[in-house]
Amino acid sequence: MSSVRRQRVASNRTAPAGSVPVRLYVRRRRKRLAHASFTFLFLVALVLFSSGLSYRETFLIGSIRVEGAGEIPKEEVVAAAKEILEDDGFNFFARKNILLYPKGKIVKKITTDFPRAREVSAGIEDIFGGVLVIKVSERHAEALWCAEEECFLMDDGGFIFARSSNQENGGSLVRFEGALAGAKAIGSTYLPTEFARVKDLLELLERMSPKSFNVVSASDFEIEFENGMYVLASFSQDNGAIDANLQTALASDDLRGREDIEYVDLRFGNRAYFKFKNGGI
Repeated sequence: MSSVRRQRVASNRTAPAGSVPVRLYVRRRRKRLAHASFTFLFLVALVLFSSGLSYRETFLIGSIRVEGAGEIPKEEVVAAAKEILEDDGFNFFARKNILLYPKGKIVKKITTDFPRAREVSAGIEDIFGGVLVIKVSERHAEALWCAEEECFLMDDGGFIFARSSNQENGGSLVRFEGALAGAKAIGSTYLPTEFARVKDLLELLERMSPKSFNVVSASDFEIEFENGMYVLASFSQDNGAIDANLQTALASDDLRGREDIEYVDLRFGNRAYFKFKNGGI
C-alpha cells in the first residue's frame, strides 16, 4: 500500500511533457535580453564618452592656415572656414575635432563663396598642434566677357569668376560678348557646350589677331579682328571650313590686299559675302 502511494506521489512530481524546454527557452530569452540591454547601455556610454572626448582641447583645431591664395583674401577664406567650424547649433560631436571636422562642407563653402577658386582642399597638417591647412588654386584670366562697358574675367574653360579692373579691360585678352542675357555673370559659364570649339577656332585664326567674339543669335556669331574687319559664321560650321573659306575669300581678286573690308559673311556654305567700310558690297 505504501509503495503504491509513493508511486503516486512520484508521478505527481513528474513534470508535464514539454515543460523543461519551455523553462530553458525562458531562461535563454532572459539571458539574451540581459545581453542586449548590456550591449545597448555600453554603446550609449561609449557614444557619450566619445562625444565628451571629441570636445577636449587636445583634439580640437586650434588654427587655420591658407596656402595658394593670391587674389582671394586669405582672411576671408579663414572666416568662411570658421563659419562652418563654429556653428552655433547643437552638435553631438565637436565640429572642430581634428578627426571629425566637416571637410566637405568647408571645401564646398569656399568654392561657392569664392568663384575665383578653381580647386580647394583641406587637411590637418599638425595633429598635435591642431593646424588646419586650406590649399587654394586660383583661376587665371584668359579672356573677358563684357556687357556694354562692364567686363568680367573668364578662365580657360569659359567660367566667369570676377569683375575686371580697368587695367584688365584692354591688353591681349580676347573680349567675348552675348550668350548670357538675363543670367548672373559671375559663376556662369560662357557657351558651356561650344566654348572649347570657339577657343580652337580663335587659335586657328590667331595669325589674324582676333579681338572679340560675339554671339549674335542662337545659330550665328561674329569675330572682330584688330584691323577692324569682322567675320560672320555659324556654330554649325566646321572650324576648318570657316578658316579655309575665309582665306579663300581674302585671297580672291576682290579682297586681296584690301584694308577697308568691313566684314566677310561665311554663313552660306562655300559662298562668301563681303562689305567695304565705304559701303561697297
